[in-house]
Amino acid sequence: MLKTYAQYLCIILCLLLVQTSALLPLGNHGTRPDLLLLVVMCASVALPAIACSCIVFLLGYFLEALSGAPSGFFISSYLLVFTTIKILRRFFDFNTLFEFFGLFLICLTVKYLAIYFFLFFVYEQQHAFMARTVFRETVFTILLFPLFFPLLRHYSNTQQTTTRTHGA
Repeated sequence: MLKTYAQYLCIILCLLLVQTSALLPLGNHGTRPDLLLLVVMCASVALPAIACSCIVFLLGYFLEALSGAPSGFFISSYLLVFTTIKILRRFFDFNTLFEFFGLFLICLTVKYLAIYFFLFFVYEQQHAFMARTVFRETVFTILLFPLFFPLLRHYSNTQQTTTRTHGA
């Protein structure tokens, strides 16, 4: 299992560098695809709850540190997505493309509802700017989903079989 967690940490660090890079299209306007949401989805489907919650917490913490977001902003939104996935895992297996894409859309919705809540009620930001940014981020993330789905599906299936055979 230590190898699994080390792989997740390496993937997270690489995607953090890509996601926080200013070289991305529209990156200077604050619009970036949410590649880390895909890691949260993959980990939430494949790993046990306690280990996954630690990974998601660290992911949110590192993203906050590199992006300059307020404390708890990404941690709470990603943990909310993780909780949603763990609840939905009781009813669905997420083995097919349609189920995983549906989960992806649900995760985007939950994440952006949490972010809207924080930005409107806690930080009192403007609605028009956030709507434009959320729309661009959603479009970029949905366009990149088909590129990452085969890797996520293969990796999550490998982790699920490893977890079942080792009894963790």
